[in-house]
This record gives sequence, C-alpha cells and structure tokens, in this order.
Amino acid sequence: MTIEAPRFHAETSAAFHPYESALMADDIPAKGALVHEVVTKNRCSVGEVIYELEETPAFREVPRDSPRQLLGRAVITVDGDGFVTVETELLRDGSEHGDLQTLTWVRFGDGWKVVSGNVSPEDGIS
Repeated sequence: MTIEAPRFHAETSAAFHPYESALMADDIPAKGALVHEVVTKNRCSVGEVIYELEETPAFREVPRDSPRQLLGRAVITVDGDGFVTVETELLRDGSEHGDLQTLTWVRFGDGWKVVSGNVSPEDGIS
C-alpha cells in the first residue's frame, strides 16, 4: 500500500474544498453529490447524530443555522488508492473557538465521496 500518493492527495483535495464550500453555503445539491449513499452512514456533529441512511436526507434538506465558519488547517491523509481521512479545524467567524472535523472519503467509480463524518467542539466548547 502506498501512503500519501501525490495523485490521490490532489484528487481528494479537489473534492474536499468544494464540499466545504457547499457546507458553508448550505448548497444542498452540491453536498449531496459528494456524499456516498450507503445503507448505514454516520454523521456526528454538534447537536446531531445520524446513523442511518434514511435520516440523512432530512438532515441535508434543512438549511443549517450554524455559525459561519472559516476553514483552518486541513490535513489530508491518503491510505492506498481509495481511502482518505481529512481532519480540519473549522474556525467560527468572530470567535476564538471552533470545531474539529474528521471526514472519511472513499474513491468510487464516480469519484471521491464522504462515507462518514464527525464534528466536535474544540476544547469541549460549543
């Protein structure tokens, strides 16, 4: 297995940044296009936990009234040619506190898709 292959790092980065932009803009179609539809899916965030596929569309279709966040440091770790984790700092606009996000991406025939995500408040503060 090759770790940190530049080609896959670049491909994932090219998918990750539009995903983050879609999250911040509440662009529901764009978010949906970058999330893989599977029978079970996990999304744990501040104030919500989603474990099943049927819970996901209801989450995605409701505009979020979340504080606007800026993308801080993002670390993409490539494992082989089809599995990536992305760990980011999401900095809240006008605050010194933010959230820490971990996304798991898998490469499918139609591109890189998120299969799992977790957002936790930095330092336990939300």
